[in-house]
Amino acid sequence: MPSRRSFLTGTVATGVALSMQHAAATVAQQKRRIVDSQVHLWPASTPERPWLPGAKPQLPEPFTIERIIPLMDEAGVDRVVIVPPVSLEGERIDYAQEAVKRYPGRFAIMARVALDKPDRAARLATWRDQPGVLGVRLNFGPGEAAWLTDGTADWFWPAAEKARLPVMFLTSGQTSLFARIAERHPQLTLIIDHMGVGAGLRPRPDSSESARNNTVPEAIAQAVALAKYANVSVKLSSVPLVSTEPYPFHSVT
Repeated sequence: MPSRRSFLTGTVATGVALSMQHAAATVAQQKRRIVDSQVHLWPASTPERPWLPGAKPQLPEPFTIERIIPLMDEAGVDRVVIVPPVSLEGERIDYAQEAVKRYPGRFAIMARVALDKPDRAARLATWRDQPGVLGVRLNFGPGEAAWLTDGTADWFWPAAEKARLPVMFLTSGQTSLFARIAERHPQLTLIIDHMGVGAGLRPRPDSSESARNNTVPEAIAQAVALAKYANVSVKLSSVPLVSTEPYPFHSVT
């Protein structure tokens, strides 16, 4: 039977240990880093730096470096991965690189590759030599959807795997086609953007028509089916917009 002294000594020791564990957990929590893995930034179109012909921005006003910094600070976001809007910028990343230069450690870039130009393959080996660039972002909208099946994109996957470049991709209902790519290129990191729900499937805030007619659940089901591949990840995106249920949005989470 323990003495009063040994009991108190043990209790104090246990209390100190628990206190230290709590302090360590608090420190770890304080050091938690929050990263927004996709933000589009763009400046105004000017004669010196015009947008692509026919380009239509997502917002009425440019979403600039000056606008995002206070929003990051307010939300407690430490870092942001910039995805330059392809419809405005094409392959340009100079504005994103300006953010990287002005705010070291707060921004990085996923840059676009034109898949219909196989000569870009030579650039992938030195892709990350570009200031701030981490990897590649690909779009497979209506105009590029056929590239996944007609051979246009075939050159890219082995080249990106060899260069160890992570690849984010956006599709509109074609996520299932990436099962073959994930199998053939196990060292290629693939990241499904927007849960596999492309721009063409995204319901507007005042309408859940896409969710009701099952296009959104079908797209998400395709993304979930790729969970068996260790080299595939998925990014949650706009969950309140695509769910037909209130928080915690079980229909899509």
